Amino acid sequence: MDVTPPADSLSGPTLWRRGLARLPGEALLERVDGLDLRPGARISPAVALPLRSLRERRDVPEFVSHAPAPAVRALLESLVAPDLERIVELLGEHADRPSFDQLAAAVDAMAAEGVSDDRRAALLAFAVAEQFAAAPHCRRLLRESPELALPSVEVASGAPVAMAPPREVDPEVRERRRQRRAARQASSAPARPSRPSRTRRPDAEGDVGSPGGTLAPPHWRRTPLTPAEARLVSDRHALVGAVVTVDVPFDAIDPSRPDEHEKHRPALVVAGSTSHLLVRALYTKSRPGRIPFGPWRRIGLDHPSFVSDDRVLLDTEGREVVEIDRLSAAEWNALW
Repeated sequence: MDVTPPADSLSGPTLWRRGLARLPGEALLERVDGLDLRPGARISPAVALPLRSLRERRDVPEFVSHAPAPAVRALLESLVAPDLERIVELLGEHADRPSFDQLAAAVDAMAAEGVSDDRRAALLAFAVAEQFAAAPHCRRLLRESPELALPSVEVASGAPVAMAPPREVDPEVRERRRQRRAARQASSAPARPSRPSRTRRPDAEGDVGSPGGTLAPPHWRRTPLTPAEARLVSDRHALVGAVVTVDVPFDAIDPSRPDEHEKHRPALVVAGSTSHLLVRALYTKSRPGRIPFGPWRRIGLDHPSFVSDDRVLLDTEGREVVEIDRLSAAEWNALW
């Protein structure tokens, strides 16, 4: 097995992938088969869609290397959760901030209980990626214990195959479908005029952006939208794939600056309409839930940046939105 000692510079997504790669493929598939991934389940589409694809394709190496980081993290977390609970029990009152010796003793105790090297290595990788208080000790255990070494994972630079790519639809076929939908709606329309909708739903295949804008190319990964988001924005908007500067609300109020509620910062547009933008904010600090933003230098940002997994819906009325640059298809696909 090709192994590389974990380095301090490794990002959370890289450690999630390496921790997942350490586990037997059968365990991953068994876990996925037991998950409720139905469209109505309370799970993010960005996680559910890749996991459903893994369930169908059964290609674990492809998932580990290509799947979006949120899906990789979710699967790893579900697999290590029982062992995480057990090591907390073993650490007892020292669980919050154990010493290296205390953590090593707990990990050894798990081995004595029959927990495999694979599961213990994946647990430690997850703890490091999540920046737990004991992360430095976990990193040291991974570095000094050959039996816990993590495998290298080659992450493809192209489009991650986390779901089947969208099929090209012939324009004539699309038009016939549109006409049939219109005919069905007309036949079932009420006798009295319906009340106008307060919120216009963008056409999923139309340009609802500024005049002259270009749609996101069809070979780009589609943005999974919740029903509420889809009523306000479209992932075929002209600004999808653009990095813009815009005022983004804070996740929480800073006690030192209680009057400030948002900050002008770069953000990646993942969907939009004439009235709203759905964005993933860019930050200069790495934290859980943020992944490295590779094109930061090319598009002219001053510092290495990290793009948030969380999406923020912005009402663009009264907000200044300035486009900086656009991602290539490969750069866009690598973020999902």
